[in-house]
Amino acid sequence: MKAHTKTYSISAVHSKKKGLLLSPSYQRGKVWNSNQQKLLIDSILSGIDIPKLYFRDCNAELQQQGFRQEVVDGQQRLTAIFDFLDNKYSVSTVDRPWGSPVKKKAVKYSELPDAIQDQILEYELTVTTLSNATDEDVSEMFLRLQGGTPLNDQEKRNAYGSALVTTVTEISRHAFFKTLAIKNARGAFQQLAAQFMLLEKNRPCDIGSKHVNDFYDEAADLGYDGPLAKQTLRTLNALHKAFPRTVPELDNKATLITLYCVISELVSCYDYESCITGLEQWLAEFDTERLAQPQPPSEYWASYVAALVNGTSSGESVRKRFEFMLDSLLTRFPGVGLKDAARDFTTTQRKIIFRRDGAKCQLQLDCDGTEKLAWDKWHCDHKVPWSKQGPTSVDNGQVSCVPCNLKKGNSV
Repeated sequence: MKAHTKTYSISAVHSKKKGLLLSPSYQRGKVWNSNQQKLLIDSILSGIDIPKLYFRDCNAELQQQGFRQEVVDGQQRLTAIFDFLDNKYSVSTVDRPWGSPVKKKAVKYSELPDAIQDQILEYELTVTTLSNATDEDVSEMFLRLQGGTPLNDQEKRNAYGSALVTTVTEISRHAFFKTLAIKNARGAFQQLAAQFMLLEKNRPCDIGSKHVNDFYDEAADLGYDGPLAKQTLRTLNALHKAFPRTVPELDNKATLITLYCVISELVSCYDYESCITGLEQWLAEFDTERLAQPQPPSEYWASYVAALVNGTSSGESVRKRFEFMLDSLLTRFPGVGLKDAARDFTTTQRKIIFRRDGAKCQLQLDCDGTEKLAWDKWHCDHKVPWSKQGPTSVDNGQVSCVPCNLKKGNSV
């Protein structure tokens, strides 16, 4: 890696704006607030030095996209400068040594006298340009250079410079994320995308910071065309089809994570197309009922509410919420059957059927159906036999005692 340092006027750097990649994958987006931006402009107008900027010469692929250099360090400063030159915010003139020629208390760049505009444009920035620098070199330098606003966990992961970082970034641009009522601040969508991939890998599971970090370390070579990314995209496609617009229920991260698990299960195991258009209404009713729970909540809701209290990301909390929400969905859409003509009912389907039928035999071929059966002493029977193309769905399932089910055999 070679480094070359030179000074450039703000005017010269601004003229190259279109060729500058301000937000490489390891960068963290816009972090500075308006006061931080205004303070930088005031420093420039007051002739105070600002820290050095670091650029890297772009590779051939980025050059084909029109970029000549990427900003390794200095994104916040350059964004503040470019936004001011583009009249996106005003700075105060009160009690400023440069403010005497200006009558207004706050001005945009175009409202400044020509002499002060020239002062800004002629201000010199010190830039170190890196050449022949690998992604690992740049990522390490980025982490070392950061000061001021500390990097959060996802911003640090974005600096790893691996295939997985690129994959997660691409997944985070899926159309479903654009419908969320969650702000994409400081890598929020990238963190969700990484957690979604982790859930696809081992659903449901712990998706806390440590486990996501371990995933980045262990799966660094996972590409966008790999099976895990493709499965994540299939689930996101289904989510976007079910929720094509912003809904208030998904401003809650715990609900979003739980819903992702449920939809992933549907996509993987069930013929879910028949319920897809009704999922938005179902989720609205689900969340309305959750919010209406008294304190303490009803016996039915107790496990879900307790799981919410125990944290958004812990494995046990995710598992309990997932099982509860899947139970609710399959109860609402009992015609949803398993894929690939699967014969055995899932545990969730069995629970719904057992509860619906009051734990009593519905066949009544060798009993009167009055006795409540123990959980481990019954068969889940296909009303229309599986051998006769009967679906493995809640609608087509019923509680049967063992003698009655054996007596029924293959008959309807």
